[in-house]
Amino acid sequence: MKAFERAMQKFSDRMNKPVHTVVQYDYTMETSRDRMLVMAREQQTLSFERIFDTAENRVHAIFLFLSLLELVQQKFLKIIIGEGKNNFIIEYNEPENRLAELDDIQQPQ
Repeated sequence: MKAFERAMQKFSDRMNKPVHTVVQYDYTMETSRDRMLVMAREQQTLSFERIFDTAENRVHAIFLFLSLLELVQQKFLKIIIGEGKNNFIIEYNEPENRLAELDDIQQPQ
């Protein structure tokens, strides 16, 4: 009886293996970053919520958010805290300002 139970358990395990599906999205980090940079360059300042107007779903919103963080780290964009709660403004950082900020970081004071 135990041998039969083990055989049935192995059969059940074989038949009920987890299936992992890989989804290929229509967007990439590069395209998200490029579109965000173009939008910021055209408008100079925009609200945090405005960035997510084009988000198709949660995963796309995550791509956009990570792109925003990367552009802030690379000094292409600045995040400014506005009045009130959760009021963030994204500002485009002109190339000459970007270079000056990078020089300030590299030179010890």
